[in-house]
Amino acid sequence: MGSAIFTADQRAGAMHGKQFLLDSVYAGIDATFVYGRLDFAGPVPSMECDLVVNVESWANGEPRPRRSLRLDARVESGKLTGWKVDGLEESASAASTKSEDVAKGSFDAQL
Repeated sequence: MGSAIFTADQRAGAMHGKQFLLDSVYAGIDATFVYGRLDFAGPVPSMECDLVVNVESWANGEPRPRRSLRLDARVESGKLTGWKVDGLEESASAASTKSEDVAKGSFDAQL
């Protein structure tokens, strides 16, 4: 209950010169937390990169999101080196340098 999956349609990628970094995105929610997982299409890029994930909740028939969260994550040499979440109600933000009571993050390049 309360889960979703999105799988990238890569059929048009080779002919159009596109490079797909993500294969699928998983999301779930319970009464307390939002969960997410990003699966890369191949090896994790060895270059330094920033991952940005936006999550919005919408009420039926409303013109704007009821709530928005933004995750900014930094990956260097295939490892998560820092992250920050904005849009939390209890505090202005959560980050890798703060308590894990509000948000947790992990990165596994071996999957």
